[in-house]
Amino acid sequence: YSLAFVSIVIITTYVAAEEYRSELEALFFLEGECPEVVVDNQKGSCAGTVWQSQYTDGKLGFYFFFGDADTTPITFSGWGFEQKHINENRVEQPIERVIMPSEIIQVNGSCIYENPYIGQASIQCKAEDGAENVFEAQFLTDGKPPVIKHFGN
Repeated sequence: YSLAFVSIVIITTYVAAEEYRSELEALFFLEGECPEVVVDNQKGSCAGTVWQSQYTDGKLGFYFFFGDADTTPITFSGWGFEQKHINENRVEQPIERVIMPSEIIQVNGSCIYENPYIGQASIQCKAEDGAENVFEAQFLTDGKPPVIKHFGN
């Protein structure tokens, strides 16, 4: 992963999420297939990469990349302490924000994800805002464990 690209995504998300600032603790990089992403009810392609962020205050985010060059981030964000464990390898993460490079959208939704350390794992996120706009993404990992980048201490 290009350090410049990581820096640009973190900076644009940081600017958009200014009111939700906290310290980035770790990023988990996953490779695989992303058949499509839906942003404001518009379907599009997405990159074969997903990032999961973890912040010191308990926020978690799933970053999907879409657009002409599959480089525009959409982040499904929520609080890790609100997770529901469906079983030992499957978690439902409530989502209350979708973060775009220039705005934060309040939503209701969830991401259901599987343990990426036991083989292929899926991530399915879906959320709606109050105006019936849908944000959705699905991802299937390649079965390899995530690459982890730790920040701070």
